[in-house]
Amino acid sequence: MRFDGERAYQRLQELNFVRPSGSAEEARAAEMIATQLRSYGLNPTIEPFPLWVYQEKHAEVKVLAPYQEVVEASVVGLTGSTGPDGITGELVFVESGEEDFLNGIAGKIVLTYGFLRVKKYERLVKAKAKAVICIGEPGKDLMHLCIRETCLKRFGELPAVGIRYEDALKLLKAKAKEVSVICEQEQHEGESRNVVVDIPGTTGEEIVALCAHYDTVPYTTGSTDNTGGSATLLELARIFAKQPPKRTLRFIWCGSEEVGLVGSINYLKQHEDQIERIKLLVNIDVAGGIIGRNVCIVTGAESLRAYAAALSKELGCGMNTELGISSSDSLPFGDKGIPSLNIARYGGATTYLHTCDDAIEHIDAPHLAMLGEYAEVFIERIANAQVFPFEKEISDQCRQDIAKYNEESQGMKPKKKDEK
Repeated sequence: MRFDGERAYQRLQELNFVRPSGSAEEARAAEMIATQLRSYGLNPTIEPFPLWVYQEKHAEVKVLAPYQEVVEASVVGLTGSTGPDGITGELVFVESGEEDFLNGIAGKIVLTYGFLRVKKYERLVKAKAKAVICIGEPGKDLMHLCIRETCLKRFGELPAVGIRYEDALKLLKAKAKEVSVICEQEQHEGESRNVVVDIPGTTGEEIVALCAHYDTVPYTTGSTDNTGGSATLLELARIFAKQPPKRTLRFIWCGSEEVGLVGSINYLKQHEDQIERIKLLVNIDVAGGIIGRNVCIVTGAESLRAYAAALSKELGCGMNTELGISSSDSLPFGDKGIPSLNIARYGGATTYLHTCDDAIEHIDAPHLAMLGEYAEVFIERIANAQVFPFEKEISDQCRQDIAKYNEESQGMKPKKKDEK
């Protein structure tokens, strides 16, 4: 093995700062990645793209009746602002936001379990809710997330905040009736960017792509999600830069994954003429946790999953393999018919994803190397195979799962059978 976990950990330490979508810090991280690639003798490009961005200012929930209390909250990005005085109204619990629970909520402030996916957001807007309070998961700190840009453009603003599960439980048990929601944020058009570099193959036109997103949600360094994956990808680039394989390797560090896979979507728009050349994608998202389990989610055919599983047995790395999809940058590739391996380490530290507690103390070099070594061997074999060992195909179930995800999370209608 050539993968050096200590080198990867060093890269992680360098990138381990807050890098929200469209921020100056995200731009700094992109340049740091590009600078590191140049030190390997590579020639990366930074590819900008426009998007809507936001900056959190202040959020809280004030209980006004039948008792008084201030509950700490987080802004749900791109939902609009209430102004410093907030919005006051009757509080109503609508469970997880199914249509059955939305009768008579017009002009009221709704409390709901779970995040605001596009269909749920649309239902709440159409039902004329006044504001939304989203309930987090038990034991987790405040989550810092946003709605999809498509929600904002299609349905308009509906100010929303997030609160801790434990605080929501108290609101319900104490029968909070009247509340004021304060949600202050700045929203504007901004710019994000992908970092792309090729290690040209020695023969042929086929491309094996590798990607990892390097942005974070606000207020967290995202050490496992996905500083670890970004650092792993840098170490893989160093390795293969020294000895290019037969097929071209394309490395992509995606910006703005956390606001709706925007980086990977824009990459495919900007490189539409090369989609046919990409035979496979290896995506690394969530990596390095000391405690956890190794997972490989294969968005492709059963033959690809079986190969990934057999390699795990050969290497003895305990990689749990399954056919399916991952809510990550591989999804837009799958929508274009490009199969993918989604390599991750779940459990343990991933309890803290999208919170301030996703921190570097949960990561070490040996567990960065555990995923990195698996990825190295897989890529080396596939990229140097005499004949590409898998058909470029995706199972019917994976296609259905991608279509369902697009509809629920992006507001995209399923494609007809004859559409590519």
